[in-house]
Amino acid sequence: MAIPPERVTSVLLTDGWHHVEESSFEVEKYAFHTAADGPDAAAGHVLGHDGFRFREAGAPGVVAGPISAVVAVRFSG
Repeated sequence: MAIPPERVTSVLLTDGWHHVEESSFEVEKYAFHTAADGPDAAAGHVLGHDGFRFREAGAPGVVAGPISAVVAVRFSG
């Protein structure tokens, strides 16, 4: 089953369900970089593992992590 990321409304992580702000869930490479990695690191040139990110409704910032941390998702439709 292929789930369109823009339809994800909630994500289950080990600490419980997180409500996703509309159309903010994305699947992309996940990696940390340091200043020593240079300016290209922020542009996505650091290879990492498959990951996710989303803005959580009512909370500041972005939630991000390895895709293996996602237990389940709820999606519209």
